Amino acid sequence: MSPSPQPPIFPKARLPLQTVLIVFLVVPLVGAVATVLCVSFKNGQKTVETFTNELMADKSDRLQQQLQQYLDGPRVINQNNADAIQAEQLDELNAAKLIRQFWKQRYLFDSKKFCGSAIYLGTQQGEFVSLEQQGNQWLANQAGRATGGRYDSYIVKQGKVSQLLQRTQKVFDPRQRPWYQTARQSRQPVWSTIYPDFNQRSAEITLAQRVDNASGQMQGVLGVDCPLSSISTFLKQAKVGRSGEIFIIERSGTLVASSADDFPFSSRSDRLAAPQSQDNLIKAAAVQLNQRFRRLNQIKDKQNFDFVQNGQRYFVQVTPFSDQFGLNWLIVVVAPQADFMGPVHDNIRTNVLFSAAVLAGTIACSIYLARRIASPILALSTASTAIAGGNLNQQVPLSRIWELGALSTAFNQMVAQVRDSFTSLEQIKKRLEQRDY
Repeated sequence: MSPSPQPPIFPKARLPLQTVLIVFLVVPLVGAVATVLCVSFKNGQKTVETFTNELMADKSDRLQQQLQQYLDGPRVINQNNADAIQAEQLDELNAAKLIRQFWKQRYLFDSKKFCGSAIYLGTQQGEFVSLEQQGNQWLANQAGRATGGRYDSYIVKQGKVSQLLQRTQKVFDPRQRPWYQTARQSRQPVWSTIYPDFNQRSAEITLAQRVDNASGQMQGVLGVDCPLSSISTFLKQAKVGRSGEIFIIERSGTLVASSADDFPFSSRSDRLAAPQSQDNLIKAAAVQLNQRFRRLNQIKDKQNFDFVQNGQRYFVQVTPFSDQFGLNWLIVVVAPQADFMGPVHDNIRTNVLFSAAVLAGTIACSIYLARRIASPILALSTASTAIAGGNLNQQVPLSRIWELGALSTAFNQMVAQVRDSFTSLEQIKKRLEQRDY
């Protein structure tokens, strides 16, 4: 029976002890540092997401409150004028008295706390009287029997009509306007649909209120115009991060106003859908909103979601806004994650630099320690190999590490004993050889 093969003295794959020590000391440390940095970054992202959602919620809540106050001025003006007409303190057919009454109420527009650009009255007979603000100028507008149905505009100074500014050739009948037709069917104030103003200069929405006499017969419709451009300015002031946007849409998905100052009508005077916005961020958020909520009417409370576009993450919050007079809008706030990741990146950068410094120091210490441990063992290995080759004049230096120092001392003693034994054997051999001769 042949003897079993003996295993080789040295395995094929040999690694220096110093390398093994360095690897086992450094690799876990590098893994731990990488894990800490990764967890720190993930926690930073979650913190940013939570903070951004809270910030957008706070913005939405403030916008709701400010919009409610901003849109409440027309209700106050209409109700005051309706009370005066019903009490016969104000004659709906007396244009001069109506202008003076409207002039007293203009301060609500001047305060900038309430929306409004015009106060007016349209009667069942087709008469129309209004007071309108254009820039820093106030105009009195009249149409009806006295103007031959044309729309005349007069400059108003100190509450008095001073001179004719413009006379249009178009026939203007208030009974054909959207605000009049909406209000005549309702017994309470009601918001009209969004429409371009008479001269196509801006988009408007009107709070209209039907006025009846004591017997319940309709006298006409009072109205206060709110230019949507004012709401856009209002939204523009409520900034979200460095590049966030806020826009308001109807449940149909059409634009009402935006911080990007989009005009809510196309060149063909059609309503502009939010995905048709000129602003890329609003367009992208609107597309995502339509994809996630097939029917915008189903949104009853705040909704949060995020999306990624061109490698950039965006947070979106949708908040319903409504009032008792028929408004049913959605306030959409969208903000890029990058606007709020600056502190997180700064923190990660600081952690990386600090970790790199600690890691470099630890690696240097590990290399030094590995050498301190491996050097005595390497000396023992070298000396053992020399002894195996017959060279007994070996002595290894003592290490400052207690265990290694003890091992070196024991090795040196063993070598000395072996050397003494060999010397004794040589002497005995020589004596025996001399005795034989």
